Amino acid sequence: SEDERFRAFLKKQINKADMLRNVAKAEGTTINSVVLDNMEAETQNINTDQFSSDRTFKLIYCKDDQISKSIAEKLLATLSHLRISINLAALEDLEYQRCLITRDYDCAVGWVPQNITHNISEQLRLASIWFNDETDALKRLQNNSEIPLFSVKRYLLKRNDLHLYKNSIQGLFR
Repeated sequence: SEDERFRAFLKKQINKADMLRNVAKAEGTTINSVVLDNMEAETQNINTDQFSSDRTFKLIYCKDDQISKSIAEKLLATLSHLRISINLAALEDLEYQRCLITRDYDCAVGWVPQNITHNISEQLRLASIWFNDETDALKRLQNNSEIPLFSVKRYLLKRNDLHLYKNSIQGLFR
C-alpha cells in the first residue's frame, strides 16, 4: 500500500508463527527476510496502536493457492475485527500477475521460489514485480513494504523405482 501507516499497522497485526502453525498448517520456519537469511530490520517509528481509514483496502491472492487463500482470509478476519475495510480478491494466476505489475492492490499475498536467496535474477524479478523496482531488501523491510512470513517444507512421497533428476523436485511439472 502507498499508505505507510496501513503497512505498519498490518505488520503489527501479523503473528508469523501463528500464521504458519494455525493458518497454513504446514511444516516450515518463520523468516525475517525473503532474500537474506536471518536479517533483522528496525522499522520506522510510526504509531501503530490505532489506525483508522475511510477507504477500502484491496487484498489480492492467487485463487489456486490454498495457503495464500487461508492467509488472506485470516488477514480479512483480523482487519475486519479492527474495523478496517478490506476487499478480498481471489484472482486467476494471469489476473493476479497483472495486478502485481500494475500495482492495482494494497496488499498481496504470494510466494517466491526457494532459490531466491542465491539467484540474482529471481531477486531482480521479486523487486520489479512486488516492490516497484526497490532492490534494497533492508529498505523494503524498514518501510514495511515487505512483510515476510515463513518458508514451507514440501515433501514428495514416491515409489522406490521412481528416480528424480538430480534427486530434486525442482523443475517438475504436473
